[in-house]
Amino acid sequence: MPDKTLSRQLTHTAVTALLLIALTPPSNLLARNALAERPESPALPPATEEEIVPGLTVTFENASGKDVRDARLAAIYVPAGASPTPFLEPGPFTAIWEGFVNADIGTDCTFSARGRGRLTITVNDEVALEAEGDDFSAAVGEEMFLRKGRNRFVVRYESPRAGDAFVRVFWVSPDWSIEPVHPTRVSHDANAPSLRAARRLREGRELMALRRCLRCHEHERSGMPELEMDAPDLSDAGARLHTQWMARWLLDPRALRSAATMPRLPDLTTQDAADIAAFLARRRKPGAQRVEASGDRAEAGKKLFVALRCIGCHTRPDGPPAPDRMPLDLIAAKWRPEALRAFLQHPDRHYAWIEMPDFGLNAEQAAELAAFLLAHSKKELPGASLPAGDGDRGQARLETAGCLSCHTLEGLTDRSRAPALARIPVAGWQRGCMAESPMNTPDFALNESERQAILAFAATDLSSLARADPVEFMTRQVKALRCIACHRRDDQYDLWTDLRGEIEANVNPQDAVLAPLAPPAEPFIPSLTWVGEKLKPEWLAAFLGGEIEERPRPYLGLLRMPVFASRAALLARGMAFEHGSSPTSPEEPAPDPALAEIGRQLAGPRGGLDCIACHGIGPRGPTKVFDAPAPNFKLARARLRREYFVRWIEAPGQVEPGTRMPQFFPTGQSALTEILDGDARRQIEALWNYVLEGEGIRPPD
Repeated sequence: MPDKTLSRQLTHTAVTALLLIALTPPSNLLARNALAERPESPALPPATEEEIVPGLTVTFENASGKDVRDARLAAIYVPAGASPTPFLEPGPFTAIWEGFVNADIGTDCTFSARGRGRLTITVNDEVALEAEGDDFSAAVGEEMFLRKGRNRFVVRYESPRAGDAFVRVFWVSPDWSIEPVHPTRVSHDANAPSLRAARRLREGRELMALRRCLRCHEHERSGMPELEMDAPDLSDAGARLHTQWMARWLLDPRALRSAATMPRLPDLTTQDAADIAAFLARRRKPGAQRVEASGDRAEAGKKLFVALRCIGCHTRPDGPPAPDRMPLDLIAAKWRPEALRAFLQHPDRHYAWIEMPDFGLNAEQAAELAAFLLAHSKKELPGASLPAGDGDRGQARLETAGCLSCHTLEGLTDRSRAPALARIPVAGWQRGCMAESPMNTPDFALNESERQAILAFAATDLSSLARADPVEFMTRQVKALRCIACHRRDDQYDLWTDLRGEIEANVNPQDAVLAPLAPPAEPFIPSLTWVGEKLKPEWLAAFLGGEIEERPRPYLGLLRMPVFASRAALLARGMAFEHGSSPTSPEEPAPDPALAEIGRQLAGPRGGLDCIACHGIGPRGPTKVFDAPAPNFKLARARLRREYFVRWIEAPGQVEPGTRMPQFFPTGQSALTEILDGDARRQIEALWNYVLEGEGIRPPD
């Protein structure tokens, strides 16, 4: 009898459990499974020696746990309801920046801040600043002495209980004007064990997104922006790519491009690759006008190749390979000529998240650049050709090979199957794609470091995939998009500077088109050091997205800022957050008429600072500079944040080393003593009111 009772109880329990499972929404089940037993995180490699690098270590902690990462600045902005990092849940948090603040010589220094919450700054264990409440701007620390060399630096910030959390730390001394603590003046140990462990988790998270693991393995795909990355649309691939190239690429992508991220597909035979390529080729639509690779057109394309700084991301089509740049030696073997021109004109037409930006080329420029690439690259692939393919067999194989998990092709569906990410057993993480030597699964050619990073991330609950962090996204994309190829940042010079030899070999100093772009006489390109506090995020997003028609620096000519449409808004947001700046700008007030008129006088040559010598102002161009005029004053209202504008006018050489902008107020006083009593701050305020006239700004007399 007791056994029957126990049996009934167990049966009732099992039925109840099944009912609960049946009634549980799939998303909740997935979340529960994600919290099931995870693979063990692999041990970190042995510690290495201390490596002191620019920046700080920042540790975040809240009710959900602790996280740590590198930081350029002692600054952050976290909107209400957002997570301070992707590895923590939303909620009030504490952030502690630690490292050293470095002084070339001993100097007195005073710290201040903008923000809300609670803040304590210590230098060499002495309190340098304390602030609390909804506005830190009134708090100024006591003057303290920074000794030569490293000074222990700690910034402790507690977010408010509700609302947006943000903080920015400033400093000033007799040796420099007030500025955010400069990223090159702080340092930390990049090899600290906590940082190495956190960096490995982030690498694994990024690899899982970039290798598009969630396209094959079911999992929640909202949150981390890269999870939404598409892959090239195959619907018209046959009109763009040569059949032999498609077949060889399918068979072994890394044989054609060593850095390819597309995996080598399991069980894909030479015949399978030829069949799929044949199927894609027969879907070819009529092409556009052919590109004629004449000598004159190719020579014009060579000038474009240099002027657009293509060499910052690519090697020349007839040049030697470089480990950190994409080769162009097989362009002619890959692209159909008319399609290459169309691609260069609109690179993201078939692939929204492509890293190749849109340079806004017109049809003729695209044709010239295509002619140069086609004339100097290989027309035949190395090795033997693949056999002819059967398109009917290719269609069937394409649907089962897993290609359509990532790629789209109108009229076809993906019939491949992979287990949901949360249902992979612990032992399964050492097999399949993650095996040391993958067999019968896609082979991503992961090195051991990448493999260990993914395994370390897989040991977490994977919840960070559902959270977006604008700062971390921006940091990843600045690297992926190779922004440093053209721009300087902090103390890192642009790659263009490092490639002088290659550039000079392709530039005729007598060429009127290229001579201005040849080092060292190249035009000034702004650095990225302060861009997040400099530019209004709305304008920056529109600029990066190609929505701003009037270029601030038209003197750059053929060289222009390219468009990154799929990432523009996210990049602008991340750059603002990194500086502790708001992702939105308040509506600027109407200018004060009296101050604007004084600013107009200051901008003119008669008793003023003669700003119009270098800057255009409204419809009137600069009067004394013709090769590289500075941005027009009419653009400042839409582009610049007021706080940066003031800092820039006060000390342009400090903000942007090497700038041509003169320093008008070297001692904090103006030489124009008859205007506003020579008060530099009031004169700068007058100039700000003047530029607030925006598109309707009146030029000086």
